[in-house]
Amino acid sequence: MPSGPTPTDRLLVGLSRLAPAAEDLDRIRGLSPGTVDWDELVRRAVREGVSPLVYHSLRPFGASVPPEALNTLRTRYYGNEIRNSRLYRGIAPLIGAVGAALLGMMLFGESASPMRLACIALIVAGIAGLKLSTPG
Repeated sequence: MPSGPTPTDRLLVGLSRLAPAAEDLDRIRGLSPGTVDWDELVRRAVREGVSPLVYHSLRPFGASVPPEALNTLRTRYYGNEIRNSRLYRGIAPLIGAVGAALLGMMLFGESASPMRLACIALIVAGIAGLKLSTPG
């Protein structure tokens, strides 16, 4: 059993960031063929729910990544984009309603009655619940 993180471990952690650090990008550029177990990296990225981030980070290095690994990550990335678009379309009207109600209360002195605040809180809780309960 290895005593420390493997190159695959270090790469997965670095690629799982929205904006990988320069050292992570340098690590990708300096990879020797066979250093990273790409099948394991993809399996773990999918299992940990970071495959879209990994693909986003790897796109500039497409030629250095095995095509099967890149295709799997690409499929997960675009699937996630479609899922997010559907979720947003479902909650966008609620977000707009909450924003309009809050602006009305803050800028135009509309009533901030307990019932109105409770309704806004329920909408926000529903949005948060949808986000927390949606897999992937």
